[in-house]
Amino acid sequence: MKQISMIIFLFLIGCQMPSQQKQGKTTSKTQKTTSFDCQLPQQAKGNYADAKNDVQKIRKQLLKKYQSIKNSNKRNQFLDSISKVFSKELLHRIVPFWYGTTWDFNGYTAKPNEGVIACGYFVSTTLRDMDVNINRYKMAQQAAANEIYSLTENRKDRVILNPDNYDSLEKMLQQLSDGLYLVGLDFHVGYLWIGKQNYCFVHSSYIDGKVLSENALTSEAFASKTYYFGKISGNRFLMRKWLDNSRIQIITK
Repeated sequence: MKQISMIIFLFLIGCQMPSQQKQGKTTSKTQKTTSFDCQLPQQAKGNYADAKNDVQKIRKQLLKKYQSIKNSNKRNQFLDSISKVFSKELLHRIVPFWYGTTWDFNGYTAKPNEGVIACGYFVSTTLRDMDVNINRYKMAQQAAANEIYSLTENRKDRVILNPDNYDSLEKMLQQLSDGLYLVGLDFHVGYLWIGKQNYCFVHSSYIDGKVLSENALTSEAFASKTYYFGKISGNRFLMRKWLDNSRIQIITK
């Protein structure tokens, strides 16, 4: 409980083969060098079952705290705080087990580094294993926009970008606040962690053939004509759903 309190107050469509994606507007990423520090742990600690159980315990403890707060403004502040906890647990506890898991267009394994996983199933499965009440199969089969709408309620939690080239993409990304996002591309989906103008793309990569994290600004897999961003950090709707374990309705049209 003390550790949780300190954390709080200190702070899917499956991948399609990308032959068309490389013809998108954002090209020549590798021609520009940028300093990059992803700052995400790459090594998993313990075993996956314990990690999932720990996350569930944290969620239940946070739910009790949330229910004890009667003031609506303080409740919102609490939701904003726990979204940082959620993001950290996802990226530091759950995702590291998945690094190196083999990508496959038809992959839907539920166990990291056993079997194969498509990009959409990587996202939906890690959300489910964060104790989000979600149908991972249905979520993974949706288009990018539907995935974003499924996890967000307010327009302020959604961003759509249509950059003309690499430079305009980087400038647009600089306008986004730091934190964790679900990002949907023309033929791909993953997480984007933004911190101090570093853009870490965490995904099941059809190019490298495995789950990894890399610099979004130099990643071939991050090329797209349109980018759909859904906030995870600061997303009160998602945090309320997570806390009380209520079902996420998947938007299908």
